[in-house]
Amino acid sequence: MRRLRTAARQSTADVRIRVIVGMVAAWLTVFAPMVHSGQARADFSDGLAAYDAGDYAAAFAEWRALAESGDVEAQVAVA
Repeated sequence: MRRLRTAARQSTADVRIRVIVGMVAAWLTVFAPMVHSGQARADFSDGLAAYDAGDYAAAFAEWRALAESGDVEAQVAVA
């Protein structure tokens, strides 16, 4: 009977840990891009200004870094 109780406690602890890890992962998925989006927009704007000025190498450098990090608009601009 003790083994059954011990197994049940371990199982409950495992579930709690998995729930906490899942919540942290969900939070990071939702909110982490929001934290960096202001900087990303500034970098995209810098690339756009460089492109408009005819400095295509600088524009490509700005947009490439964003594109590699998953910014869809920068990926389109690089393509």
